[in-house]
Amino acid sequence: MFKFLSAAILYIFIITGGLASTRDTIYGVGDVENDLFIWLKSEGFDLEIYSDLGKAVNEIPASAVLLIVADQYPGKRVPVEKGLVEMMEEKDIRYYLEYPSIFPGRDLSQEAIRTRLERGVVVSEAFGSTLSPMSILGINDCLIIPVTHDQPMVVLAKVAGLDQAAYGLTDVPVYPLLVKEGEGFLSLTKLSDFAKGRYGPEDHWQTFWGFIGSAILF
Repeated sequence: MFKFLSAAILYIFIITGGLASTRDTIYGVGDVENDLFIWLKSEGFDLEIYSDLGKAVNEIPASAVLLIVADQYPGKRVPVEKGLVEMMEEKDIRYYLEYPSIFPGRDLSQEAIRTRLERGVVVSEAFGSTLSPMSILGINDCLIIPVTHDQPMVVLAKVAGLDQAAYGLTDVPVYPLLVKEGEGFLSLTKLSDFAKGRYGPEDHWQTFWGFIGSAILF
């Protein structure tokens, strides 16, 4: 189930020159059975999982890595108390946060939109040549929080093509899906249960998680 993500670990070591992580423990908030946590454990990472975000942010050390997953997606967003994201930034915590209730500077008050045929489309060059702009990320039965963002890394849109958006994003509704915010990444849907959701193409998701891992672990 997680075979293709073993290559994502290799991707991390290649682009970082084989350096060991500067963070001994990865901290998480959510269900221990989340695909992202299971994969990291299977690759030998030391994980400490919290059930409460506020407790995690207060207790974990400065410059730690924190992965916050949406256990109750799609019915309930990750509860984020006012001031917690600012505290993460003050403590230099590198984080991945998905499907939150609030986020400073972003209006997340609208109801999540259920999509049908839309797919993720890369619009940033940050992922490298193996996941270039217009590469497609398949996300099944996606609910996304509509938000405005000037420079998203990945968007959700209804596009033609198998691995690449053949005709670009012209004249189609586009929703920011993954954005960079300060020391971390904000996802407007749940991406962490990639195996249960049977997301594809596998090589695209391999590169995606390899990039996220390299950005917050090293």
